[in-house]
Amino acid sequence: MTQPARCQKNSMEIKNKKIIAIAEKDKSEKIEQILLSINPDFKSQVIFFEPARILKIKDLPEQENFILVFNGDQENVLNLLAELNFEKTSYGFSESSDFMASDVNQTEGGATFKLNYKGNSIPIWLVGNINEEKIYYALAVICIGSSLGMNVLEIAEKLKK
Repeated sequence: MTQPARCQKNSMEIKNKKIIAIAEKDKSEKIEQILLSINPDFKSQVIFFEPARILKIKDLPEQENFILVFNGDQENVLNLLAELNFEKTSYGFSESSDFMASDVNQTEGGATFKLNYKGNSIPIWLVGNINEEKIYYALAVICIGSSLGMNVLEIAEKLKK
């Protein structure tokens, strides 16, 4: 299914990696907006592909320089990615996701959930009118940021705002 997320990367390795984020156009725009509010430097390191274009990714040169980030709850995406030989990292609510949300609770001011990743579990707070889609956005941003070497706790803190 997915390869486990890497636990540690050195800074040289991170600078050489680019992220290919698989998301529908409307979702990728929102994910990119949140991601750039957290770290504007990520703009040059993240490329968004719509699921319908996934198979075009296999023609990219230097595949070892890319990490595919995708929603692990989308069966159609999982099936298409199975034949690609990239490093892969997933997010979602399913237990097979590398970055998994669980124990979602709506609060008066937003929502909280547990982020489970790499054997760790941390609480995430989101403010405002939070629905499942917005939790997916947060998970995507955490997954991308972490894959580029940003500390998950730092990302979580910035998502609170």
